[in-house]
Amino acid sequence: MAKKQIKKENLNTRPPIVVVLGHVDHGKTTLLDTIRKTNVAAKESGGITQHIGAYQVTISPRGESSSRENLKDDRAQALRTITFIDTPGHEAFGQMRSRGANVADIAIIVVAADEGVKPQTKEALDIVKQTDIPYIVALNKIDKPNAQVDKVKRELADSGVLLEGWGGDVSNVPISAKSGQGIPELLDLILLLADIHELKAEPNVLASGVVIEAHKDSQRGTVVTFLVRQGTLKVSSFVAVGSQYGRIRSLENFLGQAIDQAGPSTPVLISGLSEVPDVGETFSEVASEKEAQEFMNKEKQRRKFIMRIGGENPEVIKKIIIRADVVGSLEAITETLSKISSQIVGLDIISAETGNLGENDLKIAAASKASIIAFRVKVPPLVVQMAERLGVRIVASDIIYELVDGIRVEMEAAVPPEIIRTDLGVVKILATFKQEGSKQIVGGEVLKGPIKGNTMTDLERGGHHMGQGKITSVQMNKVAVDEVPQGKQCGLLVELKGINILPGDVLKIFVEERNSRPLL
Repeated sequence: MAKKQIKKENLNTRPPIVVVLGHVDHGKTTLLDTIRKTNVAAKESGGITQHIGAYQVTISPRGESSSRENLKDDRAQALRTITFIDTPGHEAFGQMRSRGANVADIAIIVVAADEGVKPQTKEALDIVKQTDIPYIVALNKIDKPNAQVDKVKRELADSGVLLEGWGGDVSNVPISAKSGQGIPELLDLILLLADIHELKAEPNVLASGVVIEAHKDSQRGTVVTFLVRQGTLKVSSFVAVGSQYGRIRSLENFLGQAIDQAGPSTPVLISGLSEVPDVGETFSEVASEKEAQEFMNKEKQRRKFIMRIGGENPEVIKKIIIRADVVGSLEAITETLSKISSQIVGLDIISAETGNLGENDLKIAAASKASIIAFRVKVPPLVVQMAERLGVRIVASDIIYELVDGIRVEMEAAVPPEIIRTDLGVVKILATFKQEGSKQIVGGEVLKGPIKGNTMTDLERGGHHMGQGKITSVQMNKVAVDEVPQGKQCGLLVELKGINILPGDVLKIFVEERNSRPLL
């Protein structure tokens, strides 16, 4: 596909693209709504924001939104635009990421100050760490009477996120998405990060970008939201998306207004495709219908090899990317891999193409936690170094059975062990003493025993499971002992992340034995 070469001197500054992630009910939607409502430009233009999966706001230097059309003085020169991706959540963003789509420049992790770090918070943090994009922690609901900002910051530190002022460099802003408190500061911080990272794009090349949303409309047919990353998309352009192509019939901005073109960082609703593409698919403008047809044929060939191998409901999925010298090799490798049948570990071939291994393959592998099979293709030293840095395993060989053996070894390593739990005893907490990070010293009475150190524990409060941790050591009369019998009082050193143990809590102490299982 012929493309104009992107030249450094032709790059222009573009708006930052921001994704908002966080635990359910921590205020993501309210934050986006509050930011959207402050965009005076949208109100004064008479447009009503439509849900197309992304929108833009225009920001003044003071962090206040203003109308670009109505500011005719020198201040208009300083107005800035931010693009927000309004995705349904982590799953959609993860789909884009796993497809190798370069979606967002900056992430905002919303954490409720009255609830703290939750499972989806950790999931969101894992996602942004893997994408290696800068992120801001927005400590929301600070106006609630039960907000505990320092406690949340400590929980974040226990999760490996060190905020500014807490020994780290992760930016954070206390906000109330409901009242708008802290929102101007958050927007200013986004623009500061954008300036630091010097976000640029070439507007005068064939357009390319990512599918944000797509659906069938009863009147207009297939409508798709594109987020343009490079180039300028225009009406009547040919675009290739996945294994289909089409000609752009119409373009609409997030206000529902018809436009002729959309430049870098712009979300735009398009019509002209026949089928609904997947969220996270990349699109590319092509110069002619002939090139579009060639692109589609190549994509159909590539997708032929994407498959799942193994049982219907495997316990673990191992993802694989294959790069080979010719199509015949792809066919031979996938056929040989299909003979490795396991009910425990399934194989997902997420990409299979011909050609040498490149940096983008590694980015996709790292984002998807996939291993790479390289058959009779070059693996440059720089690619090997990058793979080591990203933690991506490459199995390379010119002999198919050696590749398959390498994958089999990975599958065997992925088999979850058989866990046998043995309950030891129960301790009721009578007092709490010292705490440093996740380590807490507590005192209690052994209701059932004996108990000992170097064991696991479930923490229960009022009959509810609160978390799981480790009993590092036990003491009687301030002397370390191997075990404490039933009916005695003792001191315990407990490691438990994110939860403070309270008097009246119950520790249920146990040990686990892990036995390896064969690949069945």
